[in-house]
Amino acid sequence: AGKSVYPGDRSSAMLFGEAGAVMLLEKTGNERDEIKALLRSDGSGFKYMIVPGGGYRNLHANEDVVMCEDGNERTLMNSFIQGTSVFTFTIFDVPRLIKDFWDRTGTTPVDYDCFAFHQANLYILKQIAKKTKIDIAKMPITLDRYGNTSGASAIVSLCDRYGHAGEHRTLKVMACGFGIGISLGATSFEVNTGDILPVYEDDRIYEEGLITNPNQLYEKK
Repeated sequence: AGKSVYPGDRSSAMLFGEAGAVMLLEKTGNERDEIKALLRSDGSGFKYMIVPGGGYRNLHANEDVVMCEDGNERTLMNSFIQGTSVFTFTIFDVPRLIKDFWDRTGTTPVDYDCFAFHQANLYILKQIAKKTKIDIAKMPITLDRYGNTSGASAIVSLCDRYGHAGEHRTLKVMACGFGIGISLGATSFEVNTGDILPVYEDDRIYEEGLITNPNQLYEKK
């Protein structure tokens, strides 16, 4: 997320961080070991959060810097976030999705030990918790140290809170993500806290992954 933000965009440059997350799923013979999910997408809100250039629709977009109506400079290769529309989406559509998930799964907020939610911003998370009656103490917050790490943020928050716990107990988790699309989803699963690894911070770059010349793709003998 951070790489798509224009450095001079005061509305976003200080909000995003970079992170990656991996979750290994294990199949069991118990039919009750289910991972349940509810996903929704509304393409009519595609303009709310978008990088207009670079994809197949606009592959070779103009990269000139443009002064946008909100007073921030960007190019078509940068993230555009319409704050008011995004805020409305998150405090109305996301709580509705969460409540529908509970209805379909026959669960309530008290059935979960942890709510690993996308780290959009603190005010939005508090509003979601308030509207759904989720105990905010069960919702790990990592914005203050890692920023909004986009799709990895829910798992980053799990690792941040439980990665150093040193205990082994079954944790009932509800996770929720929402953003570009606009799309949103909720899921639930159980995990042993002993299997949650801590956050590992590293500033190294995988140099071989940067291809600037097609001849780099040939194996050297």
